[in-house]
Amino acid sequence: MNAHASRQQSAKKPSRRTLLSLVTGFTVSLVYFLQKPFVYCASSLLAKARPQLSLSTGASDLHDIFKGEIAADFKDNVYASLGNRLQLDGKSYVQVSRALAIGDFGSILESTRMPEQVHQKMVTSQILKTEKALLDAVESLPWPKYSVTVDAGAINTSGPSSLDLYARMSQPIIFKFHNTSSVVQKVRLISPEIGVPDAETPIEPGSVRYLVGSVHPMEKGDWAASIKFSTEAANRELAIKAIVRETAILEGLLISDEGEAQPPIARVRVTDSQGRYFPPDVQVSGLIRIVPETNPVAERWIYAEGKFRVRVPVGKIRVSIRRGLEYRDIDEEVDIKDGSSLEKNFVLSRWTNMEKQGWYPGDTHVHMLDPKTALYEMRAENLRVVNVLIFKHLDETYAGEHFSGKVDPISDGKHFIYYNEEYRNEPLGHIGLLNLKAIVEPISTGRLGLHWPTIMRFDSLNMPLPFHGDANSPDFPLLVEVMKQTHKQGGLVNWAHLRPGQWEFPLDAEERQIDFADIMTHTHIPQDLRLWYALLNCGFRIPASAGTDRIEPTQPIGHQRVYVRLDVPLTYDSWMKGLKQGSSFVTNGPMVRLSVNGVEPGGEISLSGPARLSVSARAISQIPFERLEIVVNGEVARSVNAIENGLSAEIKFDYPAGGSVWVTARCMGAWNKELFYSNPVFAHTNPVHIHYLQDRIEEAESARYLLGFLRKLEKWALEEAYFENSSQKQQVMRTIQHGISYFENIAAPPK
Repeated sequence: MNAHASRQQSAKKPSRRTLLSLVTGFTVSLVYFLQKPFVYCASSLLAKARPQLSLSTGASDLHDIFKGEIAADFKDNVYASLGNRLQLDGKSYVQVSRALAIGDFGSILESTRMPEQVHQKMVTSQILKTEKALLDAVESLPWPKYSVTVDAGAINTSGPSSLDLYARMSQPIIFKFHNTSSVVQKVRLISPEIGVPDAETPIEPGSVRYLVGSVHPMEKGDWAASIKFSTEAANRELAIKAIVRETAILEGLLISDEGEAQPPIARVRVTDSQGRYFPPDVQVSGLIRIVPETNPVAERWIYAEGKFRVRVPVGKIRVSIRRGLEYRDIDEEVDIKDGSSLEKNFVLSRWTNMEKQGWYPGDTHVHMLDPKTALYEMRAENLRVVNVLIFKHLDETYAGEHFSGKVDPISDGKHFIYYNEEYRNEPLGHIGLLNLKAIVEPISTGRLGLHWPTIMRFDSLNMPLPFHGDANSPDFPLLVEVMKQTHKQGGLVNWAHLRPGQWEFPLDAEERQIDFADIMTHTHIPQDLRLWYALLNCGFRIPASAGTDRIEPTQPIGHQRVYVRLDVPLTYDSWMKGLKQGSSFVTNGPMVRLSVNGVEPGGEISLSGPARLSVSARAISQIPFERLEIVVNGEVARSVNAIENGLSAEIKFDYPAGGSVWVTARCMGAWNKELFYSNPVFAHTNPVHIHYLQDRIEEAESARYLLGFLRKLEKWALEEAYFENSSQKQQVMRTIQHGISYFENIAAPPK
């Protein structure tokens, strides 16, 4: 699971999205008090009568309007449990999500122990941020907005006098009331045509209130509404007209060209020419993708099984359909005729079929989903194996109730689900413990195991947690001890995020405890490749794997995945064995193959003297890429540009080998709108290993690079980490120093 910091109300792990990294104004003062032990008594930290700081009534109204849209607590089927009442899309969803997250963070600050002066300053600042975020959110809504100003003897209104409406579609309308008088005003709004609460709204002097109503016209044609506003001293009537446009039902039938036994599941989005999203009548599951732009927007997608039914305006409608990485994208314009409904077939066809070639896709790193939803989304995204990882974040454990120590019973012979574990510590690292028979406790140590309020409203804020544990969650043991426990029970260890912010991995590699490592899971490709290549250049045979770290409904499972080559029937055990062997490649789109003297990734070649190796690689893709490269011991040995509009490339050449080497193929490109995260188009095979006599691959520069991480780890363990006693600290220091010695020997210049 990802590393950054906390999540929303009751919730998960930190997100790595820049979208909601909202705590840029978080001051150094709180960081200091959170990182250092509290040495003062409670009375010196907290005033006996702390002033109550709260949102204005208008901001509170907006919070109440929005809070059901993006739930504060969710699990299992993440999308379905979010709320989604308003079906917000585009920039509005992003703004509302941001505002709610800022408000949640303010609630956390209010209950945080710190000196009173610091507390009042920070909470006041956070309230101002929340107020602004909520106002920005309401301005972003594509709803009709009416302003109602009330003074001692008059009511003034402003807003659109005419609307565009659609038959049998609800249209929310928002009213803003502003009391400019010096006394409380009670305003009543009455409109037979607009659904609004039938109660007086009290407004304090100088205050603002918000109210939401809705219109649901049933027939096309002319429409008119009367809105009456009244107080004790004044009345005002507002007339609104509209043209109600015709709508129809679009029923899409999903048809597989392979004749599947079950109705196929796919991801669907229906919009008009302006990009307005239309929700289905029924939705079991779905996504709310955040498109990473300068001004991010949300895209809602539904998962539909066999068919989908959506009410849409008459005219041109765009239907987009996706199904994993191997099916052709569908983006089709459909003409909805006046006064009629339309049933239309959408054929799901492959542009490649990797399974027929013996390659089976899986996701090593998924969270939160219950078995039923995991299977449903696996079918939708064309996956065969998914490891759903139990994790513990800030004293809360998620999905532990589904652990059984075996393949989940819902698995059906073509789809294998296994509930495993992600064990985490910052800054040691995150590791996936797979094929487990028993959970390895305590699941998280150090700061990630602290009892601490969390926020999790669809995305998260990066809270400045301390970089160490405490008496209830010490920074012990090292991950290497957890790995040994895992291997004793027949499990496998996946380094969950190979990235420079987590420091123990060189030590674990030296101890031969890492079975494979995720090189695409919330990482930056150039950094990741440097780390992985350094490990390979120090002689460690650690295959690459990939997963999505999917928690919230912002991404599909398997949007980056690992394909494993099998010569035996697919089972969970055979797939994991192939993954450990390295008979695999990772990708977020392109399909890449490599052969060295006829040997594929994960294989070995032994040489007794100099030889020329016949190297060939091929990449094909639905998403354009730029180049295909052969990498030998971390250096590009051959590169070709993609052809056919960037959809294919091929390399064949002879490589002169006069020593031990590892050979891989990789496919590189730019970021594409179809991709999730900010990673570019990317695929990478695992190495073919060539052994030349007794020559060992031990590159001094790579060893020095990895040594730098262990030096950081040593300093942290010595100066900052929390241990229960000196014995724990001494044990950790001895293990770290042993690892340092190993890499120093490789890094030392030859005598």
